[in-house]
Amino acid sequence: MVSISIKRFFVRAKHWQIFLLLIGPCLIAQLALANSIATPMASVEDFDRTARILGAFTLAVMVCLMGWFWSVGSLLTSVIPEQQRLPLLHHLFFRDGTHKAAGFYEYSGPFFLIWFFPIGLWIIQPRINRLAERS
Repeated sequence: MVSISIKRFFVRAKHWQIFLLLIGPCLIAQLALANSIATPMASVEDFDRTARILGAFTLAVMVCLMGWFWSVGSLLTSVIPEQQRLPLLHHLFFRDGTHKAAGFYEYSGPFFLIWFFPIGLWIIQPRINRLAERS
């Protein structure tokens, strides 16, 4: 039941909500790190506290990122029929069912949108929202 509501949240969230959820903790962790560097550490406990804060924020970002990936993967798995999943991968690399290799420009768009994730998220998430509404 929890997994369904997590999936529903990530596939229906707006692009700016996902962006803030993933980038916000990173910015807070950077501020905590900058603050700890600017002030002299009096003891090992100060360093330990800073390391724990950074670890907690890193873990939060990783959990959110993996949750988003899982939700999108689950949505795409439910939308694409089982007999077409493997041919879908085949069509990424070969064009029109022939064994001619697809050109770089035919599959580079989604590749770069995911590679430059924070920027690509603004384009990919609205597409995911439209898919979620249709299914």
